[in-house]
Amino acid sequence: MAKEDLTLVRLLRLGDSGKDIVAVKRMLSRAGVGFPQPVRVNGKFNDGFGQRLDAAIRRFQKKNKLEVDGIVGYMTFKALVKQADAFDSKLLGSFAIERIGDWGIIGRKSAFAGLDMGVDFLGAGPIPMFADGKIVRIVRSGSGWPGIGGLIVVQCDKGPMARFPIYTAEDIKIPASHKVGKRLAKGDLLAEATGTKQAPGIELGWAGPGPAFHGTLYQARHSSPYSSNPRVTAEGTDFWKTLSAWMAKGA
Repeated sequence: MAKEDLTLVRLLRLGDSGKDIVAVKRMLSRAGVGFPQPVRVNGKFNDGFGQRLDAAIRRFQKKNKLEVDGIVGYMTFKALVKQADAFDSKLLGSFAIERIGDWGIIGRKSAFAGLDMGVDFLGAGPIPMFADGKIVRIVRSGSGWPGIGGLIVVQCDKGPMARFPIYTAEDIKIPASHKVGKRLAKGDLLAEATGTKQAPGIELGWAGPGPAFHGTLYQARHSSPYSSNPRVTAEGTDFWKTLSAWMAKGA
């Protein structure tokens, strides 16, 4: 897996544990902040986030002119992942696959932020593919959506999530290997909500029809443009009901 495709599935902080923390420790040991290379004891790495790691993360953040809080968030991970090797990539990739199975950020009740043309979510985390399908449109930045302005549109093959193409937009990082026409299986990493707060969050919903897949289903159906004053739409409500039922079914 390319370094650009590695994702931070959760925020890491003092007291956490997991194989993603082992990867962070290994990367940090190459970052010139005085953190030792982890070694196996009785065949296992220490996967805990302790005080020594917290202090080293703070040194790394200071060195890289990042917010010094001891938490491995999106910006810290982005700077640190440059140090990843093949073993770190394997650790991070397998951990992401394990966690994305729970629907990532869109499965967190605390992340739900309301309805308008689609569904809004707050925070950082992975966004998995809804069902088997393919990518039909990508704009990595400057799409017209707020924040980073990333946009990815997918068309699922069959089932309720295939009724219309689906957009994911705003503060998202799209894996470097994604391109129009690429097929994704249900649960594959579609994009990552960065949590950078350049926009309030991210938005998902029914996209405009092909072949252009521009805009949203709401905009395609209504002659009057959607104003900057957010309001609930029938299209946004329908998407949320469809997605919620799909997730609850465990399809």
